[in-house]
Formats: sequence, structure tokens, C-alpha cells
Amino acid sequence: MKKIISTQGLISGTFDAPLTNRAIHERIDNRLVDAYRENYCDDIQVIPAFKYQLAHGQVTAIELTYSVAHPTTQRLEDFRENCENFFDLYGFKIDHHSPRVYFRAVDIFDMASLIHALVHLTVCIEDLLCAVDADLTEKDAIYSPSGAYIIQIPDVPYYIIQEGTLYISPMAARHCTQLQKLDVPAEMLFDNTSLQVYPQGLKVKVWDTHYDGTPIEEEF
Repeated sequence: MKKIISTQGLISGTFDAPLTNRAIHERIDNRLVDAYRENYCDDIQVIPAFKYQLAHGQVTAIELTYSVAHPTTQRLEDFRENCENFFDLYGFKIDHHSPRVYFRAVDIFDMASLIHALVHLTVCIEDLLCAVDADLTEKDAIYSPSGAYIIQIPDVPYYIIQEGTLYISPMAARHCTQLQKLDVPAEMLFDNTSLQVYPQGLKVKVWDTHYDGTPIEEEF
């Protein structure tokens, strides 16, 4: 079983995602609108909005919304159908009061389907959300599926972050009370503001070589 959590270590609340909105607009919307024009012989202007909700550390809802300019009942219905076909994702709905077309996922299958649809269209949201094993607890190290992010450091006296990890959640050490020493790989983007919460007296070593002592290869 899986659960979806915040890569940034957020616990509860509803959150917008401006950078994801921009990525959706730049990488998806032109193709989405072109498909609508081709299939319905009509022009349309839309604005995307991606948001998500968390409770007790788990994502409970993800929503992709499109606001539609100059809406009519038929235009909204056509665009809803267009979204389902374009994203290959069924369950888009219409809110006539907004007006908007939206897909709201509240179970793990629908959330995973929406995330997969976005990734397939080149919008990765691993910097916001990711799926991890549901049986992981506060005592475990938690990495994102790609290994690029460490989301949680286990509460042990000494921990070595895996090489290949590039980013760290600002709340990764939130649960740590025993942590005294932390080794950070050379490739990771890390400075004295990277962790917002950490045990007093924590000693951090940022390596300038691989852990085995071999030099880091420079990319040209």
C-alpha cells in the first residue's frame, strides 16, 4: 500500500502551487487548447490552478481546476469532455457558479492517476507530493521515489544521507531528538537555511568528495 505525502514536509492545510500552475500553463495548456479548437471548432481561454490538501501528514485531496473565460453551458461541457480525452482521465466535473472545469481526487487511485497524467505530459510534481510506502513511520528515513529528495531523516544519533540525493525537505529533521551528526553528499543543495527545525547542537558535514573519497566529476 502507498500513501501520498508532502515532499516539503507539510502536515495539514490547503496549499496552492504557483510554480506548478506555471508549468502546466507552459507545457500543457497550448496542446489542450489546440485539441479543443480542433475537436469543437471553437476558441477558448483557460487558466489552470493546482492545489492539494493535507491532514495529519497525508494528502487527502488533489485538485486540478481550469477557469474558463466567456463560458456558456455548451462550452463548459465541451471543454470538460475535451479535458477527459486529452488527459485520458475520467471524472472531470463542471462548477457553473465559478465557472470552472475541475478534477478532484480524494482516493489514492484517483490521486495517483492525476499525478501520472501530469507527469506523462511533462509536469513533474515530485517537489510537492510523492507516493511512499504506507507503513513508513516517524522512525524511518523517507526518500522520494526518484531519490532526489530526502523527506524525513530517521531519529538516530548519526545519519548519512544517500549519495545522489539533491534536495532536503526543510522539515526533514522535525521528529529528530537524538540526531547529533549528519553527513550531506557533495551533490546536494544544502546551506544553513536548508533545515528549518533540527536538534540543538547538530553537527553537519557537507562532503566535497564522494563518501569513499573519490573526487566529484565536474560536468562541462
